[in-house]
Amino acid sequence: EVRVDGRAVPVTPITNLGLLSAQVPAGRHAFEVRWRPTPAVWIGRFLTLVGWLAVAGLWLWGRPRGWRLGLVLWLIVGLIGGGVAGGLWERTRPLRPVNAHYGPLTLSAADIPDPQGMTVRVRLFWLVRRPTEPVTAFVHVVDERGQLVAQHDGPLGTPYTPPARWLPNFLLPDPHPVRLPADLKAGRYTLKAGLYRPAWPDQRLPADRTDPDGRIPLGTLEVRP
Repeated sequence: EVRVDGRAVPVTPITNLGLLSAQVPAGRHAFEVRWRPTPAVWIGRFLTLVGWLAVAGLWLWGRPRGWRLGLVLWLIVGLIGGGVAGGLWERTRPLRPVNAHYGPLTLSAADIPDPQGMTVRVRLFWLVRRPTEPVTAFVHVVDERGQLVAQHDGPLGTPYTPPARWLPNFLLPDPHPVRLPADLKAGRYTLKAGLYRPAWPDQRLPADRTDPDGRIPLGTLEVRP
């Protein structure tokens, strides 16, 4: 479901990628995309519930050895499955706006979660303005002295969405699982991102707003003890 200024608008698939498209009038608008279950999903959930109840009923009817423990475990499975299907653990994370322009590409926003163990899973979101050549995106973790302590580089796009299939206004998610050193000290670090051509990794592509080192500041990362 796509909403513009709080009102649902018609959506259609475009291209052989099946991209979601909607007509948005000129001007500044609040644009929101929501994912809701279709009738087929509701039917599947209902049949799953029927199957779950049938198994619980067999435990009660047959009462095999250890049936109480089995029934309790089956109830736990049902509660977990219901929570997942109902989205009880789903959380919406606000993105950090970036809006750095590379000509045909715009780094629109970034998602910087807290580290999970020694990995921080940064996600960049690129807006395609027009077709472009293959490029590689990177995320750097920099300490207070400006020294690089961790990084992740990866080609922009996937095998299913290479640059040859990009279209104008295509929003491209770009995950970067950055592995932090095991001996990294607790403290605050700066995250920076950028692009380069695969054949020239030492030559960062220019954007309209970068630090003197040619990288775009994304925000800070706090590493706790």
